[in-house]
Amino acid sequence: MNQALFSFLSNSDINSIEREAINFIIQGTAADVSKIALKKIHDNLKSNWRLLAFVHDEFLLEVPDTDVDAAVSMLHQVMSEKIDWLGISLVADIGHGTTWAEAKW
Repeated sequence: MNQALFSFLSNSDINSIEREAINFIIQGTAADVSKIALKKIHDNLKSNWRLLAFVHDEFLLEVPDTDVDAAVSMLHQVMSEKIDWLGISLVADIGHGTTWAEAKW
């Protein structure tokens, strides 16, 4: 960074701006990945499955007890698919239970 252009800022201000710029990219990428996953999950929902909530990086689905294994399998498949533009595959932790708290592993 050209310090002369920002001579009116303190070193602390410059460091803060640099951290915010890096965080902006990370948070934006995380949001993009979440939106892609949300679309893929939605496209793979069975008619008797419901996507109840999407909070930060968690998806909450309601499925019949008889479909839990199929839902877990679908989520593993969707979430572990390689994201070409990112160049990596993601790892997802999937839990299930009768309540959201119980489903968190």
